[in-house]
Amino acid sequence: MLQVTRAGRSSDLPLSPGLHSVGGGGQCDLVILGIEPEPAFNLVYSAGADANLLVEALRDGLTVGGRLLEPGDQTSLACGEVIRFSDVECVVQGLAARGARRQNWPMGRRILAAGLLAAAAALLFGLQDNPPAPSKTTEAHVLPEPPLTAEDIVAELREALRLARLPLEVAIASDRSTVRVGAGSPKLPLETRLKLQGILSAVERHSPLPIVDMTSLSSGLSGFVAAVGYTPVKFIIGADGKRYREGEFVSGEWRIEQIQAGRMIVARGGERDVISFEPKVPAMDLRLARAPEGGGT
Repeated sequence: MLQVTRAGRSSDLPLSPGLHSVGGGGQCDLVILGIEPEPAFNLVYSAGADANLLVEALRDGLTVGGRLLEPGDQTSLACGEVIRFSDVECVVQGLAARGARRQNWPMGRRILAAGLLAAAAALLFGLQDNPPAPSKTTEAHVLPEPPLTAEDIVAELREALRLARLPLEVAIASDRSTVRVGAGSPKLPLETRLKLQGILSAVERHSPLPIVDMTSLSSGLSGFVAAVGYTPVKFIIGADGKRYREGEFVSGEWRIEQIQAGRMIVARGGERDVISFEPKVPAMDLRLARAPEGGGT
C-alpha cells in the first residue's frame, strides 16, 4: 500500500507487483488529486523471495530518503524512506527489514561480548561435528498486499470524489456485479464530467469489479431557445440570434436531433439532453398587397 500525505491529509493507494506511474492526471496508474496533471515518478515493485522497490524520478525536485533525484535517475527504496515532491509525501506501507537488530554498546561491553562469543564458539565447535550455518544477512522485503474488495474500491472512490469536491453517491450493485457512481445525481456540466471520468478510469485499473458511471451530461443549453417555428420547416432561434434546424449543431458540439412542441432533443456522441422551453412562435412581418376596389387581382 502506498500512503500519500498532502496538506495534512493521508490516503492509501493499492500497490501490486509491476510498474506503477504515480502523479496527477488520469494517465497515471496511481493518481494523486490536486497536483499537476503529470507523472511524478515510477514505482517498480518486484515480488518474490527477493522482493524490492525501485523509484524512477520523472520530474524535478523529487527526493527519496533525502537524496535529490534528477528526471530519469533511479534508486532502490529502503525501509522507512520517504518519497517527497512539491507538498506530497509518499511512503510504502509493509516494507520491512528482516534480521537481527543492531545495538550500540560501549567499547568495554563490546570486547567482553566478543570474548564470550569466541568462548561459546569454541565450545560449540568442539561438541559438534558440523559448524552452525551462518546467519542470514539483513534484507528488505515487501509484505504481499491482500486482494482488493469491492468495499475497498467504494472507500477509495468516496475519498477521491470528496477531494475533488464531487458530491456523488457510490454504491455496490445489489447483485455485487458492479460499482455504481452518481445514481440519481443532477446532470453534470462537461468539465465536471471529464474530471469524474478521469477518476473512474484511474480507479478501475485495479478494481475487482467494473465501475459504472450513472451520471448524465448536461448540454448547458437551458434557456437557449428564444423562439421556435414548426412549419414549413422546424427550427429554433437561439439566444445568439441565429436560426438552427434539425440536424444542425449548436455551440459546435451538440447536434439538434428533434424539435418538438415545448422541447428540443440534442445529442453529443452517445449522450442526449432534453431542453424544455416555452413554445414561442416568432412574429412574422407579413406585408400583404391590398386588392384594388372592384375586385380583381
